[in-house]
Amino acid sequence: MSKDYYKILGIQKDATTEEIKKAYKKLAIKYHPDKNKGNKFAEEKFKEINEAYEVLSSPQKKNNYDNFGSADFNNNFNTESFSKGFKNTSFHHFENFELFSNIFGSSTKGILKDKEITIKISLYDAYMGGKKSILTNNEKIEINIPKGTSATTQLRFNGKGNINPISGKRSNLIIKFEISSYKNFTLKERNLETKIRVYPWEIALGSEKIFETIEGKKIKIKIPKDTKNGEKLILKGLGMPALGNTVKGDLKVKLIVDVPKIINDEVKKIYERLKELYN
Repeated sequence: MSKDYYKILGIQKDATTEEIKKAYKKLAIKYHPDKNKGNKFAEEKFKEINEAYEVLSSPQKKNNYDNFGSADFNNNFNTESFSKGFKNTSFHHFENFELFSNIFGSSTKGILKDKEITIKISLYDAYMGGKKSILTNNEKIEINIPKGTSATTQLRFNGKGNINPISGKRSNLIIKFEISSYKNFTLKERNLETKIRVYPWEIALGSEKIFETIEGKKIKIKIPKDTKNGEKLILKGLGMPALGNTVKGDLKVKLIVDVPKIINDEVKKIYERLKELYN
């Protein structure tokens, strides 16, 4: 066995995949060319570390190496070209790659994974649509948020994802959304839900209330008599628009009874009279 890859990475032969990756990351950062300009020893060490990781991170190559002392590594990997590729990559970017497992697939064969970014938007922006900009790979990306965006919506930007440090090619960028509530509105599937406070006589006798929708429109809500506390009024077609068309879900308004405080003797007498009637 010409080289002891386990010794190079400073790990035991029974090291786990995570331990191998952790050891590699630590050493690769330590001996990266950007931190050791002109240092031949560090340059050779960096090549050696990458060679060891290429073998030990691949189950098939690791198995060949453990059993036969060779992974046929030199037939399909050129450490010189690999190292030169990373000389053109800044150390800052290298640290944020989370190594190759995040920018490539499960191995380091050069198949780039799409870069996924989740951005937070308000329910108002999801309902109305809007714009948002992000900075990724030192590039500003303008995102048009479509009306009816939900937590399952994904936007794809071709060629704006991870950068292959060797070839310079880029994968795609996938934008996902995390939607926060807006004012008193929340989203459940395609339905909007909110709450309004009402007085006991409003739900007992029936009444009308002015209500402001998520888009700021004022509408009149009819509360039927004998409505119960916590009951939901369903307003058809006032919910979340479906992505790509005008169909909307419903708006569910939960009624919360607000019991008035006793502010004077007259109110106290009313409560005492109600007590007599219901006893």
